[in-house]
Amino acid sequence: QEVTALLLSNGADINTQNNQGLTPVLMAIFMQNDELESLLRAAGASIPTDEMDLETVEDVVSYIEKLGIKPKRIPQMKTSIRDKNINAEIFFEIQDATAMLVALGVSNFHISWGDVFYRLMKAHQS
Repeated sequence: QEVTALLLSNGADINTQNNQGLTPVLMAIFMQNDELESLLRAAGASIPTDEMDLETVEDVVSYIEKLGIKPKRIPQMKTSIRDKNINAEIFFEIQDATAMLVALGVSNFHISWGDVFYRLMKAHQS
Protein backbone atom coordinates (compact mmCIF):
# COMPACT_ATOMS: atom_id res chain seq x y z
CA GLN A 1 0.00 0.00 0.00
CA GLU A 2 2.89 2.34 0.68
CA VAL A 3 4.24 1.69 -2.80
CA THR A 4 0.81 2.33 -4.28
CA ALA A 5 0.47 5.58 -2.34
CA LEU A 6 3.93 6.65 -3.53
CA LEU A 7 3.10 5.85 -7.15
CA LEU A 8 -0.19 7.72 -6.91
CA SER A 9 1.47 10.76 -5.35
CA ASN A 10 3.88 10.81 -8.31
CA GLY A 11 1.09 10.81 -10.88
CA ALA A 12 0.74 7.14 -11.79
CA ASP A 13 -2.22 6.39 -14.07
CA ILE A 14 -4.75 4.82 -11.72
CA ASN A 15 -6.60 3.04 -14.54
CA THR A 16 -3.65 1.78 -16.59
CA GLN A 17 -4.04 -1.78 -17.89
CA ASN A 18 -1.49 -4.55 -18.17
CA ASN A 19 -1.19 -6.82 -21.24
CA GLN A 20 -4.17 -8.84 -20.01
CA GLY A 21 -6.38 -5.78 -19.62
CA LEU A 22 -6.24 -5.83 -15.82
CA THR A 23 -6.09 -2.57 -13.89
CA PRO A 24 -4.60 -2.10 -10.41
CA VAL A 25 -8.05 -2.15 -8.80
CA LEU A 26 -8.96 -5.39 -10.60
CA MET A 27 -5.74 -6.93 -9.32
CA ALA A 28 -6.55 -5.75 -5.78
CA ILE A 29 -9.97 -7.39 -6.08
CA PHE A 30 -8.38 -10.55 -7.49
CA MET A 31 -5.97 -10.66 -4.53
CA GLN A 32 -8.88 -9.91 -2.15
CA ASN A 33 -6.94 -6.96 -0.76
CA ASP A 34 -9.77 -4.78 0.55
CA GLU A 35 -7.50 -2.04 1.88
CA LEU A 36 -5.67 -1.63 -1.42
CA GLU A 37 -8.96 -1.76 -3.32
CA SER A 38 -10.34 1.01 -1.09
CA LEU A 39 -7.18 3.11 -1.53
CA LEU A 40 -7.36 2.78 -5.30
CA ARG A 41 -11.10 3.50 -5.44
CA ALA A 42 -10.63 6.57 -3.21
CA ALA A 43 -7.95 7.77 -5.66
CA GLY A 44 -10.44 7.52 -8.52
CA ALA A 45 -9.88 4.03 -9.88
CA SER A 46 -12.83 2.67 -11.77
CA ILE A 47 -13.83 -0.89 -12.46
CA PRO A 48 -15.39 -2.01 -15.73
CA THR A 49 -18.85 -2.30 -14.20
CA ASP A 50 -18.84 1.41 -13.28
CA GLU A 51 -19.55 2.27 -16.91
CA MET A 52 -21.78 -0.68 -17.71
CA ASP A 53 -25.50 -1.15 -17.49
CA LEU A 54 -25.89 -4.67 -16.08
CA GLU A 55 -29.62 -5.18 -15.79
CA THR A 56 -30.01 -8.77 -16.93
CA VAL A 57 -28.08 -11.99 -16.64
CA GLU A 58 -27.48 -11.76 -20.39
CA ASP A 59 -25.75 -8.43 -19.70
CA VAL A 60 -23.59 -10.26 -17.17
CA VAL A 61 -22.63 -12.93 -19.71
CA SER A 62 -21.80 -10.18 -22.21
CA TYR A 63 -19.65 -8.60 -19.52
CA ILE A 64 -17.78 -11.90 -19.05
CA GLU A 65 -17.27 -12.02 -22.82
CA LYS A 66 -15.85 -8.49 -22.76
CA LEU A 67 -13.40 -9.41 -20.01
CA GLY A 68 -12.33 -12.46 -21.98
CA ILE A 69 -12.88 -14.81 -19.04
CA LYS A 70 -13.00 -18.35 -20.39
CA PRO A 71 -14.55 -17.48 -23.79
CA LYS A 72 -15.02 -21.16 -24.64
CA ARG A 73 -17.44 -21.42 -21.69
CA ILE A 74 -19.81 -18.65 -22.82
CA PRO A 75 -22.19 -21.03 -24.67
CA GLN A 76 -22.27 -23.24 -21.55
CA MET A 77 -23.19 -20.20 -19.42
CA LYS A 78 -25.96 -19.15 -21.78
CA THR A 79 -27.40 -22.68 -21.77
CA SER A 80 -27.28 -22.84 -17.97
CA ILE A 81 -29.07 -19.49 -17.65
CA ARG A 82 -31.85 -20.63 -19.99
CA ASP A 83 -32.15 -24.15 -18.54
CA LYS A 84 -32.29 -22.89 -14.95
CA ASN A 85 -34.53 -19.94 -15.90
CA ILE A 86 -32.21 -17.56 -14.06
CA ASN A 87 -33.31 -13.96 -14.21
CA ALA A 88 -31.38 -10.90 -13.06
CA GLU A 89 -33.19 -10.72 -9.72
CA ILE A 90 -32.26 -14.30 -8.88
CA PHE A 91 -28.70 -13.89 -10.13
CA PHE A 92 -27.95 -10.72 -8.19
CA GLU A 93 -29.29 -12.28 -4.98
CA ILE A 94 -26.57 -14.95 -5.04
CA GLN A 95 -24.51 -14.63 -1.89
CA ASP A 96 -21.13 -16.13 -2.78
CA ALA A 97 -18.74 -16.66 -5.67
CA THR A 98 -19.08 -20.45 -5.77
CA ALA A 99 -22.87 -20.27 -6.01
CA MET A 100 -22.55 -17.67 -8.76
CA LEU A 101 -20.33 -19.99 -10.80
CA VAL A 102 -22.71 -22.91 -10.22
CA ALA A 103 -25.65 -20.79 -11.39
CA LEU A 104 -23.73 -19.93 -14.55
CA GLY A 105 -22.99 -23.63 -15.09
CA VAL A 106 -19.24 -23.16 -14.88
CA SER A 107 -18.42 -24.39 -11.40
CA ASN A 108 -15.16 -25.79 -12.78
CA PHE A 109 -13.77 -22.24 -13.15
CA HIS A 110 -10.84 -21.54 -10.88
CA ILE A 111 -12.56 -20.08 -7.79
CA SER A 112 -10.45 -16.92 -7.76
CA TRP A 113 -12.14 -15.85 -11.00
CA GLY A 114 -15.45 -16.49 -9.27
CA ASP A 115 -14.37 -14.25 -6.42
CA VAL A 116 -13.31 -11.49 -8.80
CA PHE A 117 -16.53 -11.74 -10.76
CA TYR A 118 -18.68 -11.85 -7.62
CA ARG A 119 -16.98 -8.82 -6.10
CA LEU A 120 -17.29 -6.86 -9.34
CA MET A 121 -21.00 -7.58 -9.45
CA LYS A 122 -21.43 -6.53 -5.82
CA ALA A 123 -19.41 -3.36 -6.43
CA HIS A 124 -21.68 -2.59 -9.38
CA GLN A 125 -24.75 -2.93 -7.18
CA SER A 126 -23.48 -0.56 -4.49
